[in-house]
Amino acid sequence: MIHKNLFYIIILFIILSLTIIPKTSQAAFGEGMLIKGLSNEVYVIENGLKRWIKTADIFNKFGYSWTNIKSVSEDLLNNAPPGKDITNTYNYPDGTLIKGSGHPVYLVEKGLKRWIPNPQIFEARAFKWQNIIQAEDKILDKIKKGDDISPDPSNHQPQTFILDGPCKQFQGTIPIIETNQIEFKYSGRNSQAPLDKTSYLTGQGNTTDLKFETFLAGYDESWKTSWYSFTRKITLPSENKTYTFYVRVKDENSYYDITPASCKFRINLSSYHNQVEISSVSGRSTDPTKEQITLKSGRKSSESINITGWTIKAKKRIPITIPQAIESVYSNSIYNHKVDLILEPGEKVTIYGGSSPIGIDAYKINKCLKYFDDKLEYDTCRYEHYQDSDFFKKEWRIYLNRSSEFLAKDDEEVILKDEDGMVIDIYNY
Repeated sequence: MIHKNLFYIIILFIILSLTIIPKTSQAAFGEGMLIKGLSNEVYVIENGLKRWIKTADIFNKFGYSWTNIKSVSEDLLNNAPPGKDITNTYNYPDGTLIKGSGHPVYLVEKGLKRWIPNPQIFEARAFKWQNIIQAEDKILDKIKKGDDISPDPSNHQPQTFILDGPCKQFQGTIPIIETNQIEFKYSGRNSQAPLDKTSYLTGQGNTTDLKFETFLAGYDESWKTSWYSFTRKITLPSENKTYTFYVRVKDENSYYDITPASCKFRINLSSYHNQVEISSVSGRSTDPTKEQITLKSGRKSSESINITGWTIKAKKRIPITIPQAIESVYSNSIYNHKVDLILEPGEKVTIYGGSSPIGIDAYKINKCLKYFDDKLEYDTCRYEHYQDSDFFKKEWRIYLNRSSEFLAKDDEEVILKDEDGMVIDIYNY
């Protein structure tokens, strides 16, 4: 039997393991770290970016050790923001730890060598002893000297914050987003700003001298720079995919945040997104007979689409399901057979809150239905024109027979989902 105290320790450990905020891929990559995925391409981390070392000759001339290369998963590697490829040995990448024949160890930053005064500072900054490169004294002497490394880990390091967007900074779970229209808002502080981050986390801090760079892994090929804008809007492809958003700030002294703020999110859109759309909604009435939703075949749609079983959801309402419908209406109901509602290119479906004028809840419009009240006249018209190319109109109608309104007067969001519950389109008013 497990001892009572030990039992509580185990439970506490489990709770902590579930609530600890997961580190981003950037947090796993220290400055100057050498990494590789499944291929033979080797990267060095500089200013939080992965830079491909293009040849073995460059690798060796920098004095890197092949045994220091860390293998990482392809997902982790692909999510790391990219920097410029290293194609020569003119300058050591930022983050390089270097020493000559003497004892002093330096950090290369902005092309300058910054002395790390003691082992305590070295280890407090999470530097790795095995990453120190041995260089010839004449090469080390050519590198200009910068300020010594301070015991303060934030020395010369600005900070970046994600304020709003489809996902939040330090979010423990990956949110699922049901739209491909996304917007991020972000802020930052330079190394001289007050340590109180409150104003910066609310977007009220002084950011006039800061530059922001953003990178959406899985979408961007390179960093996007903004000088005076602290937001970025993106229209993503209509597909189910996981993305990681990074943003980093550069201060007036040209120092980057080496650990960009980041968060991950997943787009959950139907393959029918842009194939069918909610073209209009009329819902500013408490009278259900005046409520109307119109679905249309998308402009890019070139195929027949079965929409039976799809759902339409409004705020605080039970979803309605698109039913089967009668395509070819007869005056005698025994001949009317329901079929799946197939939306052809250029067609639309109009959904009414009230009751059907012909007593059939779902059907396709034809040129003779205006005579439906007179069964004989309707049958005559149908017999004469059924073979006409324009007998069927490009519209289906569905009647909900509701006694109360389905849509709100304002601040409404109407969502169209496919049979798997994935979002096709969203309409707001």
